[in-house]
Amino acid sequence: MTFLQPSGRVVCPVLVGRDDLLALAERRLSEARRGAGRMLFLAGEPLTVREYEVAELIADGLTNAQIAASLGVALRTVSAHVEHILAKLAASRRAEVAAWVAHRSARDQPSRREMS
Repeated sequence: MTFLQPSGRVVCPVLVGRDDLLALAERRLSEARRGAGRMLFLAGEPLTVREYEVAELIADGLTNAQIAASLGVALRTVSAHVEHILAKLAASRRAEVAAWVAHRSARDQPSRREMS
């Protein structure tokens, strides 16, 4: 197992100490909380932060071109994100991605019982 530092340097756990790995993990978590860890996977989630943004826009019914314009990225970049999302979710259609987003959103909403 290796870790990729923000600088792009690969760190192998065998070559560094436990304290170094803990410090690296804490830095990555801190970056993710600030929104800087774009490629950091969310705990228990199969998608990166950016892929989840794209999945939400798919769920809103946007086309790849509309998503590209919304995020200010190239159409090819969005196409690649969509391909990765479909593969990671083992989905074959955008509707399945929308259903996954809806299920995840419903899961994260507090129930009426919790709000009382």
